[in-house]
Amino acid sequence: RIGSGRMSTTYRVRHITLNTLHALTVPNDGSRALRRRMVAGARIQAGMRHPNVIAATDVLDLEGSPALVLDHVEGPTLGDFIQSNELDERSIDAIVNGLFEAVSFIHNNGIVHRHIKDRTVMIDLGREVAMPRLTDFTLAKVMGQSERPRKKVRVFGTPQFMSPEQTYDSDAVDHRADIWSVGVTFFNL
Repeated sequence: RIGSGRMSTTYRVRHITLNTLHALTVPNDGSRALRRRMVAGARIQAGMRHPNVIAATDVLDLEGSPALVLDHVEGPTLGDFIQSNELDERSIDAIVNGLFEAVSFIHNNGIVHRHIKDRTVMIDLGREVAMPRLTDFTLAKVMGQSERPRKKVRVFGTPQFMSPEQTYDSDAVDHRADIWSVGVTFFNL
């Protein structure tokens, strides 16, 4: 097991035929809404090919639930990395610049992540310097894509990383909400 959150659990798995490592994310509950969000997020994530974004490569059916196949990253979340390492200027620069690159890339492709925080950024330690890689697009949305009208306002995300406007209506936010979340994440560095 790599990690677990409120909505899902991620495991390190090996493809038997190809002998390659991957991350496999499965929902923690069987709700249809969560399953739909995970598949929608995986579709978005699969289209985001960038060195600082973890690629989604497949969605499997695991006893009626989606199981997202992602690139495996050898390293901790940014939150765990910060807690267990004293960061030097070079590492901080690499993390800040890499996350800015990822967020700029997804925004330029019309995506708002809506869930950027220290636990949705993995640190790839298989490099000369720590490299951040954005993941978990479960709450992401495509800008300009009309969502079905809702009777109630929805609020979702991790409160301490959410922009003020996201705490009132998560569906109404744009790229500026992600910029706020990046700022809060960097404040912890």
